[in-house]
Amino acid sequence: MKQRYYYDFETQGLPEADLLRVIPEFEAPGNIKDPTKIAAAIAEKKADWIDKAALKAISGKIVATTAAWDDEEPIMQTGEEKDLIVAMLASLKDCISLGVPAYGWNSSGFDLPFLCQRAAVHGIPAFKHLMVNVRGRFYWHESLVDAKLIWSNYSPDHTGTSLKTVSAALGTGIKDGSGKDFAELLLTDRAKAESYAKNDVALLREAVKRMGI
Repeated sequence: MKQRYYYDFETQGLPEADLLRVIPEFEAPGNIKDPTKIAAAIAEKKADWIDKAALKAISGKIVATTAAWDDEEPIMQTGEEKDLIVAMLASLKDCISLGVPAYGWNSSGFDLPFLCQRAAVHGIPAFKHLMVNVRGRFYWHESLVDAKLIWSNYSPDHTGTSLKTVSAALGTGIKDGSGKDFAELLLTDRAKAESYAKNDVALLREAVKRMGI
């Protein structure tokens, strides 16, 4: 019987036409009066927002999911975002129904909200399947374990809690590359992109084992 599930997502910013529908109105700091400097400050904020578009569900989308059961080889899946969401939701719902843990790293802060928000964009009501209602407040189901929160003892200080840093401290492997570059890498070198994604899940799994959770 399968006992543990490990997963991770990779995202990218939406096409420019879609970004223009949701981009906020930026303002320059109040102490800037020169029109040229005002325009430059606004342009800088806009560029920074676009650069980080992949980090929010209103401006980004899922381009790959990678997961593994127990000690099996991680499997990366790509394709239409809706199909990726449906498949991942099915796996997480299986974990919940079986009562087995599904581990992510910063999953409560990123992966799960992103998944459910993008699911809503596609008309899929995911929140109700992955959360429980406790006196009017919704919480992630207990089977959905965020290993990063446990590592940091739920501290609001996230310094030194990235998977890259923790894996280096544990001596369990090296995180090579950045998720920010994944989408482009997927287009130019799929094998390298797949290696990066699988390594992330392997690092997650080793961290969970070392933590004994």
